[in-house]
Amino acid sequence: MPVNEETSSERARWIGPVAILAIVGISLWLLHGELREFRYRDISRAMFAIPASRAIAALALTMLSYAIFPIYDTIALRYAGRSLPVRKVAFSSFISYGLSHTLGFPVVTAGSVRYRFWSAWGLSTAEIAQAVGFAGVTFTLGMIFVTGLAFVAEPVTASDMTSLPPLVFVAVGIVLLAIVALYITGSVQRRSVRFHDWEFPLPSLGMAITQLVVATI
Repeated sequence: MPVNEETSSERARWIGPVAILAIVGISLWLLHGELREFRYRDISRAMFAIPASRAIAALALTMLSYAIFPIYDTIALRYAGRSLPVRKVAFSSFISYGLSHTLGFPVVTAGSVRYRFWSAWGLSTAEIAQAVGFAGVTFTLGMIFVTGLAFVAEPVTASDMTSLPPLVFVAVGIVLLAIVALYITGSVQRRSVRFHDWEFPLPSLGMAITQLVVATI
């Protein structure tokens, strides 16, 4: 490998970790600013005031969420034409999603962690990009579907939170559900979505339905 390429590769390897450390530092600084008016005693008192049933329910739902996250990555890897042992997928998934949900900036945090693990396990840059992009599409698809259902089923509740009439939310909900329907229909026909030089081949119908179910849960 030429010296310039080797140097560029070394620099690229450090971009992810450095970016994550920078985000951690910024997050801690912001957290300090938000919590400076509080005392440990106030926070602990508020925590113990939460009913045990709600705390247990929150813990159970959190565990369920983290149990589902590896399925995101498993589907994404299958879309990219690769597979990894379940323990490896679960390990990298837990760390990447834990960081992204705690610090935000999922493209930088979760994407960097996945790249570090998956590249070490033999995936190419193109395969990683495909899988990460597919995981993002899965999450977005679920958000669109659930939001559409909520707007159609509970337009009055959404209207009470804003100054917009319920019919606006019903219309938006129908549009969002139509987008999901178009995605599923395109998967039946195995079409591709194009945007300038970017192309996203739609998955098979079975994989698209699996995407929708997992993301909705």
